[in-house]
Amino acid sequence: CCCCCCLWTMFVAIADVEEAFEDVENKKGAHLRYVIQINGGFHCTLRYSQIFSLNKSILAKYGSIIDAPLPPKRPLGLSAAQLEKRTKGLEEYLQEVCQHPVLAQSDVLLDFLSNAQEEIHMYTEETSLDIFLISGRSTTVNCFTSDRSDDVLEYFTTAISLPDEFVYYFGLFLVWDDGEHVARILQPFECPFHVLKRLEYTDPKRTYQLQVRKTYFFSRIETAFFDNQSALNLAYVQAVKELKSARLLATDELKQSILSAKSKKDKAEVLKLLHNLRSYNNASFFKCNCSYPKPNTRATVVLDFFSLRIRTNKDHVFKIAQLRGWTINKGENSGLFVSLQYRKQDGEEIVVTVETVDAVHLYMSLHRLVNEVVRLREKKEIPTPKTRKRFAQHEMKAKPDSYLPWYARKDEEKQALDLKDDATSTSTTTTTTTSTTSATSSKERRVSTSSSTSSSSISFTTSQKKSPRRSSGSKKTKKDRQQESDLEFGLRHTSIGDNEL
Repeated sequence: CCCCCCLWTMFVAIADVEEAFEDVENKKGAHLRYVIQINGGFHCTLRYSQIFSLNKSILAKYGSIIDAPLPPKRPLGLSAAQLEKRTKGLEEYLQEVCQHPVLAQSDVLLDFLSNAQEEIHMYTEETSLDIFLISGRSTTVNCFTSDRSDDVLEYFTTAISLPDEFVYYFGLFLVWDDGEHVARILQPFECPFHVLKRLEYTDPKRTYQLQVRKTYFFSRIETAFFDNQSALNLAYVQAVKELKSARLLATDELKQSILSAKSKKDKAEVLKLLHNLRSYNNASFFKCNCSYPKPNTRATVVLDFFSLRIRTNKDHVFKIAQLRGWTINKGENSGLFVSLQYRKQDGEEIVVTVETVDAVHLYMSLHRLVNEVVRLREKKEIPTPKTRKRFAQHEMKAKPDSYLPWYARKDEEKQALDLKDDATSTSTTTTTTTSTTSATSSKERRVSTSSSTSSSSISFTTSQKKSPRRSSGSKKTKKDRQQESDLEFGLRHTSIGDNEL
């Protein structure tokens, strides 16, 4: 039977400890806040008292369900060594809570994670976000800074008239490299605005986007889309991307059939033909370091609806039905690895580790795959906007003139550092010029000073519109408008040659 024990769990890490003030303007009420990352992405900052309250709620409802102790309160200040020990203890406690099969999907934890972002939700504002298709086209949706990922996804699907029953066959993914590289799927309790904002400071070398992609692995689900143009287009545009990637293996006869259907613009027929390929609708993870079949094996890991494959010069197949569980952990070199517990046909249980830069994406993809297998086996309906879990919406409050949100404070800190660096650079250059002039009277030397102030690139803008629930529509170029007779809401039709199949 399939591993029903492997449900929604999360990898939690404390990335940093920040000093904060209850009264920021007068710098009163100093305290420490722990920067919490969930599945590799920033989520919130927490005080010790908040984690202590979470522990009380868990004990009240579930009793002593976990082994990791919560570090005790300390009435006096912490030394550096004590702070390091407490931080490690809090991280171990949160990791056990968030990877516990019962607590990880409990309302106690999920509501806590949603409400824990008090710094983010203190003053909710209107904004707008660009939502990208895998083709590169984007649609701008108006929303609030505190809206969760499911809220933003629903604004987008409303804008393209996608029926409710199909919404959660798709998800909101965090991508970079112009959408070519997937970081992870956003979780229901995350605020996309703040996820993107935080990444501007923690990973400034990359430009991240929000992209709508398929969340399912069982490709024949797509037959339900054939009577709805919006759902069909979303599935088709990702199929075209897979065709162009040259990773799909097909016979010459099937290639010709696909090309024929594509030339006729028969999208449903193209998808039907692709359903015959096991390599279609898979997730691939490249340059992995695996412990199987032997330690330090370089391989590609491939996930399909039936199995996880470690691909070297041949495929080593691990059936999803025999996967007992998985965790994500920190490696020796600060990297992450996924640990798989697998039961072989003879009953022997083995542990296989996969170290990859995409460990978070692999970990969360396994979760989506197993949940899908369990849901289809038990014939359960996929959630819809009306039935999915909803978190409390935060009211828009009038913010005081002196208040700055955390990202504005970060901007001010960065500008102050830039000005300080410029002043230091100018002072050093002036000193160099003076000393050079006095020391060399026979030769004329010129010292030039150049300074520049860089600012973070922001891929979204604050909206002044009154209705944050309305979409402002797709961004279209002249070329796009010329193609519009052949396309539905801007899905680009791309010709495919034999070599791309």
